[in-house]
Amino acid sequence: MAECNMSLHTDLQIFLEILATERGFSLHSLTSYQTDLLAFIASLQSPLTTHINMQSCSEFLDRLHARKLSPKTIHRKMASLNQFLKYLLEEGHISSNPLATMDRPKLGLRLPRILSQDEVLALIEASDTHDPNHPFRSRLILEFFYATGMRVSELISIERHCIMPGKGLTIRGKGNKERFLPLHPIAWDVLNDYTATLSQIKLGGPHWLFPSPKPQQHITRQRCGQILKELALLANLDPECVHPHVLRHAFASHLLEGGADLMGVQKLLGHADISTTEIYTHLNHEQLRASLFKAHPLAKTKKRKE
Repeated sequence: MAECNMSLHTDLQIFLEILATERGFSLHSLTSYQTDLLAFIASLQSPLTTHINMQSCSEFLDRLHARKLSPKTIHRKMASLNQFLKYLLEEGHISSNPLATMDRPKLGLRLPRILSQDEVLALIEASDTHDPNHPFRSRLILEFFYATGMRVSELISIERHCIMPGKGLTIRGKGNKERFLPLHPIAWDVLNDYTATLSQIKLGGPHWLFPSPKPQQHITRQRCGQILKELALLANLDPECVHPHVLRHAFASHLLEGGADLMGVQKLLGHADISTTEIYTHLNHEQLRASLFKAHPLAKTKKRKE
C-alpha cells in the first residue's frame, strides 16, 4: 500500500466533513477533533503522511503527558488521532496505524458526584427566585434536565415545533439520531408558564425554546452551565458540583433506584449501547444488600442449623 504525500491539512478537512455529513457529529465534537488533530499535525516535522510513524505518535503522547493533562483528556486526544489514522489507512494514505500497538492511558470507572433528591429539590426551589427578567426559564431548564436526562447540547437547541402538547418532545442527539422524551405533569405546567412569557421576551429567533440575546440564536452551553452554578449558590450547594452532566446522572440514578427498567433508561438517555447506561447507575452498598436479600432464593430460606 503506497503512502500519499497529500497535505494532512487537506486530509483533515475531508475527514471532518465525513464526520459531519455521514456520522452526524455535532459542531462541538468537530471542534474538539479539529483542535486535537491540528496539534498532532503541528508536532510533525512537516504536514505530510510520510512523517506519521511510531516515533512521531510516541513523541506526541509524551508531549501530552509533559503538559500534565488528565488521563481522561489524553485518552480523548489519542482516540481522536486513532480515528483519523484509521481514515488515512482506509484511504491508502498510510501503510499502517502506529496507534494500533501503542499503550494508552487506562481509564478507571469514575462516576460524577451524585446529587441527592433533596439537593435537586433545593435547586428547584432556588429557581423560583432566580433571574426575574426571564420568568420560569431557570426552572424549566432544571425540569428538562432532571425530567428527561437530556444532554446540554440537546436542551439548548430545542425548537418549539418539536414540542407535542400533552405528550412530550422530540430532540436530536448524538449521531443526529432523533428520540422522543415524555414529560411529567409538573414539567408541562412549567413549560406552559414559560412559553406564555416568550412573546414578551424579545430575544433570538422565534423558533428556539431557549433564545439568546443574539439574533436567530439559542443560549449557549456556557450560559446554561452558568445558570446552574448560580442556582447552586442560591441553594447553598457547591457550584463546582452542579452542572448538566451531574443532573443527567441524577436523572438516571434516581430512576433506577426507584425501580425503572435499565433498557428504558437507556432509550431515554439516547445510548446506543446499554453498557454505557450501566455507567450511570449508582446503587450504594445498602441498596445492593437489600436487593440481594430480597431477590436471591437462598436468602429467603431460614438459616440452616449447624
